[in-house]
Amino acid sequence: MNAFKLSLLRYWLAMNASALQAAAHGAKAFFGVAGVHAVQEAVPALTLQQFAGVFLLAFGYEILNYLDAHPLPPLPPQS
Repeated sequence: MNAFKLSLLRYWLAMNASALQAAAHGAKAFFGVAGVHAVQEAVPALTLQQFAGVFLLAFGYEILNYLDAHPLPPLPPQS
C-alpha cells in the first residue's frame, strides 16, 4: 500500500472515530433523558426513532466538523 493510500485510510479512520465519539455523546444525552424520565415521568422520554435521529445527526455533524478542521490531504503529483 503506497503512502498516499495509507494516509487517506488513516484520515478516514480518524474522521469516523471522531464522528462515532460525537454520536456516543448524543447517545449519552438520550440515556440521560431516559433516566430522568424513569425517575420522574413529568419529563417525556425519547423514542428509539428519536434516539437514532440524535445519533445519526451527531455523527454527520461531527464528520462536517472534522472535515472543516482537517481538510483532505492533497493528491500526490502524477508522474
